[in-house]
Amino acid sequence: MPHRFLLSRVGLKARLAFAVAAAMLLLLAAVVAVGLHVLERDMRKSITDYQTTVVRHTREELDEKIGQRKDAMGLAAAVLSRRSEGGVPTAEQFRRHMSERPVLGKLFDEVFVIDAQGALIADAPQRPGRIGRSFADRDYFVQAMAGRTSVSPPLFGRATKEPGVVVAAPLRDAEGAVVGALVGVLYLNGESFLAKLGNTRIGKGGYFLLMTRDDKRQVVMHPQRDRIGSAMDNAAHLPHARAATQGYDTTLEGTTRDGTPALFTFQPLQSVPWSLAAVYPSQEAYAALEDREADIFWAAALLAVGAGLAAWLISARLLRPLVELKAEMQIRRHDPDAAARQLSVSTPELAEVVAAYDELMLHKRKSDAALRESEDRIRGILTHAPHAFISIDQHNRVVEWNRQAEHLFGWEREEVIGRNLSALIVPEDQRAAHDEGMRRFAQAGTGPVINRRRELEALHRSGRLLSLEMSVAAVRGPGGYCANAFIQDIAERKQQDSTLRESQKRLRLITDNLPALVCHIDRLERFTFANAHVARMFGVEPAFLLGKTVSEVRGRRAYEAMQPHFDAAWKGKSATIEHEVTARGEHRCLETNLIPDHASDGSVQGLYAMSFDVTERKAATARLEQLARSDTLTGLPNRHQFNERLAEAVARGRRSGKPLALMYLDVDHFKSINDNLGHGIGDEVLQEFGRRLSACVRATDTVARLGGDEFTVILEGLNSAQEADQVAEKILQAVRRPFMLGPRSLAVTTSIGMAACCDGQTSPEQLLAQADQALYQTKAQGRDGYSRRQGAASGATAAAAAA
Repeated sequence: MPHRFLLSRVGLKARLAFAVAAAMLLLLAAVVAVGLHVLERDMRKSITDYQTTVVRHTREELDEKIGQRKDAMGLAAAVLSRRSEGGVPTAEQFRRHMSERPVLGKLFDEVFVIDAQGALIADAPQRPGRIGRSFADRDYFVQAMAGRTSVSPPLFGRATKEPGVVVAAPLRDAEGAVVGALVGVLYLNGESFLAKLGNTRIGKGGYFLLMTRDDKRQVVMHPQRDRIGSAMDNAAHLPHARAATQGYDTTLEGTTRDGTPALFTFQPLQSVPWSLAAVYPSQEAYAALEDREADIFWAAALLAVGAGLAAWLISARLLRPLVELKAEMQIRRHDPDAAARQLSVSTPELAEVVAAYDELMLHKRKSDAALRESEDRIRGILTHAPHAFISIDQHNRVVEWNRQAEHLFGWEREEVIGRNLSALIVPEDQRAAHDEGMRRFAQAGTGPVINRRRELEALHRSGRLLSLEMSVAAVRGPGGYCANAFIQDIAERKQQDSTLRESQKRLRLITDNLPALVCHIDRLERFTFANAHVARMFGVEPAFLLGKTVSEVRGRRAYEAMQPHFDAAWKGKSATIEHEVTARGEHRCLETNLIPDHASDGSVQGLYAMSFDVTERKAATARLEQLARSDTLTGLPNRHQFNERLAEAVARGRRSGKPLALMYLDVDHFKSINDNLGHGIGDEVLQEFGRRLSACVRATDTVARLGGDEFTVILEGLNSAQEADQVAEKILQAVRRPFMLGPRSLAVTTSIGMAACCDGQTSPEQLLAQADQALYQTKAQGRDGYSRRQGAASGATAAAAAA
């Protein structure tokens, strides 16, 4: 066979060289494959973890800034509502508010006020021709009129045509009804924090983008500004876009709109229904990995060739004893007496050790090179991080200082590497404590700032103090623990927080000086806020109420009486309660208004309670009501109260079935008393007349003066109509007794007309008409007596009597 013939012609040295070369090639291939797999896995994980961290920090910063603007807009709307008549400020009030509280002007590019019809009535800064323009069709206006503070998706201004995001809060009148909206605009092409996000780069070609988490998937911010407001690409161009819009936190690989492979990281914002995405081209992200793979493959190929040549030479070396033996055998074959030569002997074990050592060193050199490349790659990522990054060793010496740290502290990287961190940025009065803390940290890897955020102050190169937020991670090294720190400048945020605290302080001062009790109640009906008026009214500090429920403070019985009003308020309706309390040992009447506190989603998250002391007002009202229903001369019920009591008496008689009688009386010849003795004597006669009438009837009966000398008596619960005759006789006898008016004795008589209601069908008007007719009958009979009528009167007669 030809191949067997050829194989038989190949020498042992060639066979050994080929076998060694093949074995070396297979071994190198396996080592390279494993090394590349581990290297690629570690680098991909490192890149993914870093990008996720960068997106998380950026997302937290966005949530914080958006939340601040929503809170500031809601607070400003509440202040404007309280300071404005009807809840909607005038243009002058709005401009004065913006001048006194410039924080809104710093947080938003534009601020304006819209009335309940959707018309713009005031703006800052002022734009010509915008006053009166309608925004009633804007969704944020609809949300504000529904009582919710909202953040809009990207919109384009009708006048400016610029894209922007709108934050709108409701304006309310004194009763809590929404009467307009306060609106703030952040332009996406301006200098807002959203516009700065679009200019931020990850590496050279990476960028951030914002999108809405709804079916529209609108672009909120993108480096390509013409894409703002447009819909995101479908899943063919943006993998798992549906997952991103549904708020998943994920990192994945895919292709961009133009087909470029990239690394995508999505995280949902908490303050608004948006998602933040970071897009990092894969070519840039994995460039170092691809370069290392090519280098390793070339090195493996060259090594394989070298291994074949080395195997050839080694084989020759190993086979030298055989060649010498062969030569010796040939010599001895020709000259058996020839002296024997000393043959060289090789040691196989030594050869194996040397080969293994060479292989080990080669693998180590490859691993060290890969490690250095990985460190360079991570350093490149940190250089382009949006926050300052500092790494120090166990001796507090700087070993890494990225570009953002250069900008933040004013020191170049080459100036600080190897220097003590305390001398660079730690204030002098804190250096001793810092150095001591670092010594403990280097040994144990723990401390008050490890794995948590902390605010602190540090020195700039110029000597000024910086307000910073820092998070530190501990990394164990050969000689102790090292520290990696991410640092963020929070001077602007602290200034905003300070402004907000001042605003809250002013608001507290205003509420504490209101002549009313102002409280806030949470969903568990616990007091979470109370102004200082509680001390003036009840003599207890506001802190006494905090954390207690309404039932605990007012008592279960009083709370059960108020519970229907609370139930209505929890359903989103304002409610008013009048109730009595004991304040400083006095009974007081309070009027409490319950106003729902609506959350951004429209739900009621609490209640505002404003209580006014209406004790004096109620007393004055009662006095006025008493004056309106009583006769000022005699103190008896007047005509208005008589009509009410007569109707009530007729209704009670109809229900009980017992007879009812009505007496109509006047003073005989009263006009001559006035004309001859004067009106003063006449008034005294009427007063005494009223007293004698009241003395002749029961406490349950009613005596009233209709006017002039006309009086009425309502007798209820009679056993028979004849009982009224007995009362009439009693009245006649009582009146006939002389009236003692000072030194003068005056004889007075009265005429009485009576009507009885026994069947329950007689109306109050008919009963009064019958009594009136009976009175005229008595006068026709000569006065000083009484007459009684029974039965229904005609409609015309009843109407005349009522008139």
